[in-house]
Amino acid sequence: MHPLFHAKHDMKRCAAIAFGLLGLVSACFAQDITKLEKIGPVANFTKSEKSVLFNCQDSSQVQLTILSPDLVRVRASFGKAIPTKDHSWAIAKTDWVTPRWNLSETSEAILITTDELEVLIRRAPLLIEFRSAKTHAVINADQQPMVYDAKGLLKEMLFDSRGTFVAAAKSLGFDEHFYGLGEKAARLDKRRSSFVNWNSDTPGYLEGKDPIYQTIPFYTGLQKGNAYGIFFDNSYRSYFDFGKSSQQRVWFGAEGGELNYYFFYGPSLKKILNRYADLTGHMPLPPLWALGNQQSRWSYYPDTMVEEVVSEYRKRDLPLDVVHLDIDYMQGYRVFTWDRNRFPNPKALTEKLARQGVKLITIVDPGVKHQQVARSTAQITSITPELEPQDPRYYVFDQGVLNNFFQKRENGDLFIPRVWPGESVFVDFTLPAARDWWGSLHRAYTDNGVAGIWNDMNEPSDFVDQTGKNQLDVVSYDEGEKSTHAKNRNVFALLMARATYEGLERLRPI
Repeated sequence: MHPLFHAKHDMKRCAAIAFGLLGLVSACFAQDITKLEKIGPVANFTKSEKSVLFNCQDSSQVQLTILSPDLVRVRASFGKAIPTKDHSWAIAKTDWVTPRWNLSETSEAILITTDELEVLIRRAPLLIEFRSAKTHAVINADQQPMVYDAKGLLKEMLFDSRGTFVAAAKSLGFDEHFYGLGEKAARLDKRRSSFVNWNSDTPGYLEGKDPIYQTIPFYTGLQKGNAYGIFFDNSYRSYFDFGKSSQQRVWFGAEGGELNYYFFYGPSLKKILNRYADLTGHMPLPPLWALGNQQSRWSYYPDTMVEEVVSEYRKRDLPLDVVHLDIDYMQGYRVFTWDRNRFPNPKALTEKLARQGVKLITIVDPGVKHQQVARSTAQITSITPELEPQDPRYYVFDQGVLNNFFQKRENGDLFIPRVWPGESVFVDFTLPAARDWWGSLHRAYTDNGVAGIWNDMNEPSDFVDQTGKNQLDVVSYDEGEKSTHAKNRNVFALLMARATYEGLERLRPI
């Protein structure tokens, strides 16, 4: 699964929201980053089987790991050693076969060579330069040493002032062009533009609106037919400036975490994208029906309307493979339930549609309706709880509370945002047991013949405050780190999608 992405649709149903705060932060970070503290010169280095660790004179460390002849990882920690823990929600492959590589040095630089790349690390100042092993031409080079906000100059502009801003700057080629970053309301070529990555529910957006729904901190640079790629593996709010603030540099940075990026060499774009998929995960081949015509709106109900839509398509001899159900199929917008008045027999509906060659997809939002906690721990024992009345007892909320699967604030209080059901709670998808539970809940759909799931509202959208400030002190388990929303917002959708995907794999194995 690709890092930090999800589906979004039917924007008109939300109220338009002004993100003045985000615009202010974006403008501030468009300024010159040369005022930040630069990493120190190389003091010494050590070589291991797969990597080279550089110790700097300011106690910083930089590690270069050779994963393949065309893929090198750069990891930096400022003023301290690189943490021993190395975890990313985005990386799918970690067991790379070490390629053939060599190291040589002079008094001024260290040179790492593979069959496809030369990586030159200058000692003072510490600058990294990537070259073609075949032509020795420069592909990509640091414009200045890596930087961090050692003096807290940017603290007031951070989402969470406890973070430390980190950034890397690259030289901007005279005729270099940039592509990527996923869903952005911008031109295909990102040169002379800057962007913010902060998953945001932005209904009705127009060209130039930023940020919007998803975060994919990966881009490719192309100049004179030679391409490279950079994946900045950092889940904090991040920034990419492709020569907008200065004609000398391209830079990327984040409001916390490590300066951790992967450098891919082509020279073809196709080769880079293949290697990027190796690193972050290949998409499974979709079923043929998923490539057909799909009908969706807000919203089709009751079941007889769904049947009528399909009937009219068939009468007109129009292709139709899928109908989507939006939030009105649920009981009061409670996920994993069916409204028995509107959809009294969902399994019979899906079977009838199937006979006409049509699949049914249901929307699933992350907001679980907050209700009064059950007085006892007794669970609803029905084999079809999704069809039972959920007032006053809601089986999903009861199970989540019982197992401590919902997000909490730092003071231990349950985090209660507002979304379609009103007061709601969000699952801590960084908990493996919570992901397993969420995935298993999808039997409410698969047992009733639903063919696919439409994940929505998982920026996560919060009607109280879409900027995320209402979630500032929300804590997630995060592999035991107990990290806050500043680190976890941009992976919330990814982990919800992961829980859904893995649950469907168990419920409907191929």
